[in-house]
Amino acid sequence: MILKKLAKIALLLSGISLLLIAASIILPSQTERDAVTPTKFSTITYELDWTWGDVVLTSEGWFATNDQGYQIHVTRGYLVNRSLELIECTDDTAGTENAIGRLRESLMAQPTYAGHGTSQRDASRIAAPFVESLTEPVAHTVETVLVAQPNYCQLHYLVAPGIETARHLPQDIPMEGLTLWLEGDVLAPDASSPTPFIIDTNLAWGNAANLMPLTSESLKTLQRDNVALQITVRRDLESLFDGIDFDTMTDSERAKAVLRSLTQNTDVIIQAKSL
Repeated sequence: MILKKLAKIALLLSGISLLLIAASIILPSQTERDAVTPTKFSTITYELDWTWGDVVLTSEGWFATNDQGYQIHVTRGYLVNRSLELIECTDDTAGTENAIGRLRESLMAQPTYAGHGTSQRDASRIAAPFVESLTEPVAHTVETVLVAQPNYCQLHYLVAPGIETARHLPQDIPMEGLTLWLEGDVLAPDASSPTPFIIDTNLAWGNAANLMPLTSESLKTLQRDNVALQITVRRDLESLFDGIDFDTMTDSERAKAVLRSLTQNTDVIIQAKSL
C-alpha cells in the first residue's frame, strides 16, 4: 500500500516537472516580450509624388520643354525605386556620411540585381523595390513601416535596377536589370519634325535629402512616440530632362543627366497624420 502511494506521488511530481519545463520553453520571458513589442514606436507611410510645373498631360503621355529648348514627348516610361530609408539625426556631419556610406555599401557589396546587402539595415527601409510607371506619373503610397523612437533628419532615395521581387513589374518592358526606361520623341529647337528616342539604363543613383516639415513644428517635436507620420518624396517632373542636348550627348550621358535631375530635384516632406 505504501509503495503504491509513493508511486502515485512520484508520478504526480514528474508530471508537474514536465509542465514546468514545457512552460519555460513555450512562454517568452518578460525581456523577450519587451524586445518584440516596443513601448515607444511610430508608423511611417512613404508616398512618391511629382511636381508638374509646366508639364502638359496628353492622351498619350506628357510633354515637357527642357532648359535647352527641346520639346520632349514621353509616351512610355518606368522607374525602379530601389530603396527609401531614413537617416538618423547626428551631432556631426561625419555621422551622416557614415550612414550614407552604409547604404552605398549595401548596394555595391554585390551585383545591383541581387537585391540584398550585408550592411546594417534601418527599420525605416522599405521591404522591396517599387516600380513606377512614368507614362502617366501619379502619386503612389509605397509602404508603411514601424520604427521605434524616431529620430530622423534625412532620407536616402535610391533608384537602381529592378529585381524579380520588385513590386509592380510591368509586362511590356522587362525592368529586371534596368533602372529607367523612357520612350518618346523630341523636337529640337531648330527642327521641323520630331525624332524618336529611348533612354534606358542599369545605373544606380542615389541622394540624401533633408526632411522638411510642412508646418513650423520642429522635427524633434514632430517625431514623438506613438504617432503616424507620412513622408512624401516629391520629384520635379518639369526638370527631368534639364541639361540634355539630344543632338550631341550619348545615350549614357542622357541617362546620367535624367537620374541626376531626378534625385537632386527632390523634396522630402514629413507631416503627422491622424491615427
